[in-house]
Order: sequence, then structure tokens, then C-alpha cells
Amino acid sequence: LGVSGFFFQRFYTNWTEERLGGRVRVGRQFDQRWSGSMALRLENVDVSNPSVPTPPDLTDALGENFLSTVRFSVMHDTRDAAFLPSEGHYLEFSFEQAFNEFTYSRIELEGRKYFTTYQRAAGG
Repeated sequence: LGVSGFFFQRFYTNWTEERLGGRVRVGRQFDQRWSGSMALRLENVDVSNPSVPTPPDLTDALGENFLSTVRFSVMHDTRDAAFLPSEGHYLEFSFEQAFNEFTYSRIELEGRKYFTTYQRAAGG
């Protein structure tokens, strides 16, 4: 189980964006290498200070918007350590679906390979 919250403000060239939200995540380890999780994200997105002239897509997003998504992930992990691994790999496949005010799907694939490039003669 994981719970997180966030607040940040970004100043882009053509607008300012402020986000306030949180995420609740539930996961399960199936065996030593496979695990999965499901997460719910809820956030308020406030878009303001548009440039002039304002593009139509930006005009549609101005003001406060509510973003809610559900995400499903499957992970395969053969690393020898979660922090500072020296060998193995980590693969994650995720599917995220937004619902409510915005509706879209998002698929992500993340992969990392770890290997030792140098080891001292003493082995330490």
C-alpha cells in the first residue's frame, strides 16, 4: 500500500500550471520476480496566465480541471538489490485510463538493465 500527495507549480512560456493531488496504490508480489499494482490518481489542475493570442487548445484548458486516472502495472525484477543494483533487469508494463473530465488511455513500457562495468581486484 502506498499513499502520496503532491503540489507543484510550473511556469511555461505560454501559461502557468498548478497541480494539487494525490495517489493511492495497492500492490502485490506474486513471486520473487513478478509483481503487480493498481493505483488511483486524483488531481486538480489549474491553468492560468495564457499568452496572447491564445491557441484554441489552451483556451479549452484554462481554469480549474479535475484529472482522475486508474493505472494497472505488471513488473518483472531480477536485480540483485533494489538500491544500487550491480546486475539484473527491471521491466514494467503499465496501462493508465483517465476518466471523468478528461478521457484518454496511456500505455508505458519501462526497462532497465544493470551490469558491472568495473570491479576492483580486491573484489570490494
